[in-house]
Amino acid sequence: MNHDLTEAPVNETGPAGSTSAPVPVAPAPTPSRRARARQIGLLILVIAVSAAILYVTAHYRHELSQLGRGGLIGLFVVSVLGNATVIIPAPTFVMACAGGTLFGPIQSGIVAGLGAGLGELTGYMAGVGGKAIIPAGKWTHRLEGFIRKNGFVTIFALAAMPNPLFDIGGMLAGITHMPVWQFILATVIGKSIRFTLLGLGCAGLFSTLQP
Repeated sequence: MNHDLTEAPVNETGPAGSTSAPVPVAPAPTPSRRARARQIGLLILVIAVSAAILYVTAHYRHELSQLGRGGLIGLFVVSVLGNATVIIPAPTFVMACAGGTLFGPIQSGIVAGLGAGLGELTGYMAGVGGKAIIPAGKWTHRLEGFIRKNGFVTIFALAAMPNPLFDIGGMLAGITHMPVWQFILATVIGKSIRFTLLGLGCAGLFSTLQP
């Protein structure tokens, strides 16, 4: 379904002092009954798969920990795909939680962070290619201003904290032509810290549940 785009110029200026290009925005479409049913079904699937991962991790912890490097490679691949597409229904944070329990929170957090950082390039490239449609709103304009002023810190903060704005921030980073190496580095560092802390918490939780 096509939606009319509206332009939302920001009063910020680029690094050379030129006026920034307007960011394409679009009003959020009203989901149909079928689309809502699909979203509910996907949510149920995500919950079911996440619960299955945690159950298997809790009951087969020793066996899974023997996977070693192969398990970390699997965590990396799932992190890339989980952040790049919606093909894998298991949230990356659930995999990072299980990985922190099985392989250690630091190395699993770094591996998951690397995978997530590369996966998030899809949103960035959509912004660079002009294919991103950003929902209109004051938070969109404010976030664009933050990225233009200090993109590295903004993307790092978005990556390090669980929030629904990272996808929009990634597209805005591409639209505003933030250097790709800065985007990847900020995303990897932020998500690695986030997943490491998550792994620490999950490892402690699972250790207390062991008989």
